[in-house]
Amino acid sequence: MDEMAARLAGQGHAVLVPDLFYRFGAYGPFDAKTAFSNAETGQFLRRMIAETTQAMTMADTGLFLDAPDSPAANAAKIKARVYVGVAGVDGSFPPEQSARFAQAFREAEVDHTMENYVGMKHGWCVPDHSVYDAAGAERHWKRLETLFGETLRG
Repeated sequence: MDEMAARLAGQGHAVLVPDLFYRFGAYGPFDAKTAFSNAETGQFLRRMIAETTQAMTMADTGLFLDAPDSPAANAAKIKARVYVGVAGVDGSFPPEQSARFAQAFREAEVDHTMENYVGMKHGWCVPDHSVYDAAGAERHWKRLETLFGETLRG
């Protein structure tokens, strides 16, 4: 995540990478390619994920962005252009959730693009992740660079 943030920052953007697992104290670093397959680290990581609730994440996000509810619930308030890049294989963001976002954005007339990266698994853009896909990641980076270039630079 730090490498990805550095890449965006290197393009002149302000980047925030919150640690949503700070409640567990010091941890890691983990080798993303083997962390979940290792019994000890895998159990710890799964516990961190399971015990970090949406309410906790929303409360933390509210402190960073002052927006404690989901973007779908607040679509009518969105004035910016929105891009959502979705992994084609992602149990944490199923198709029905993607459809709910798209419907909310359409109903609120939010300028948005939701792009499904077919065949990509959750984490495909993270270089040291076991499901990293270099071609898919570069396609996503180019999309972000285009979006930011069109919307953030005058």
